[in-house]
Amino acid sequence: MQVDERYKLTYMIADRLSLFLAKGEIPTEILGHTTTGEIIPNVIGRNRPMHYIVFKTREEPHNLSTVHRLCAILHTGMHYFGYDGEAIMWCYERLKKSRAKRRVMLVVTDGDPSGTYISKRGSDISYFTARHFRDVVAFIEAEKNVEIIGVPVKADVSRIFSRSVRVDSVEDIYRKLSPFILALLAELNEHKRPSADTPLDSRMVAHRRARLLVPR
Repeated sequence: MQVDERYKLTYMIADRLSLFLAKGEIPTEILGHTTTGEIIPNVIGRNRPMHYIVFKTREEPHNLSTVHRLCAILHTGMHYFGYDGEAIMWCYERLKKSRAKRRVMLVVTDGDPSGTYISKRGSDISYFTARHFRDVVAFIEAEKNVEIIGVPVKADVSRIFSRSVRVDSVEDIYRKLSPFILALLAELNEHKRPSADTPLDSRMVAHRRARLLVPR
C-alpha cells in the first residue's frame, strides 16, 4: 500500500501536537471523520453515511495506544469522501461543553471537501460542500466561543480561516507549526495572540522541543 504524502503529514501533525500538548499538561482531544463507499439512496442532503472517530479523549494520556489509533490515518480506506463542515460542527459542539476558560480547535485539512449533497430535484450539488465548510468556519469565528485555527496540508485556506499555519513538509511541522503552538501556549500567561506570519523569538524556536486540537 502506497501512502499519500498528505496522510503521512496529517498523522505526524496529530501525533506531534498531541505529544507536545500532553507535555504542557493541556487536555487534548483528537477527532476525525470519514465516510464509506456506500451511497444513501433517495435522500435530500448528504448522501453518504458519516463516521466520527475519537482517536484520543481529553482524559487519556498520549501513549503508545494513541499512536496505534492514529496509525489508522495512514490507511487509504480511511479516506473516502469528506464533509469538513459537518465534522467541524461536531467537534465544535463537543468542545463547547468543556469547562476550560480557553478552547482552541486546530483543523487539519486538505482544504478540499469532496463529499456530495443531493438537491430536492435529485441533482448533485457538490459545490455546497465547500460552501458549507467556509460558512461553518465563519460561524465559529463570529461566535467566539471557540478559537479555530486551520492547519492546511499542502493547501491554501487563507480565504476560509482567519488564522492558519500551512504545512507542506515534515520540516514545516517543526519549523512553523511547533513554534506557533508554543506561542499559542505562551498566551495563557501573556494574553497575546500570535500570528502565523510573525517572526518568533529565537529562544522560543530554540526550545521548540520543550513543552509544546485536531479533524480532518
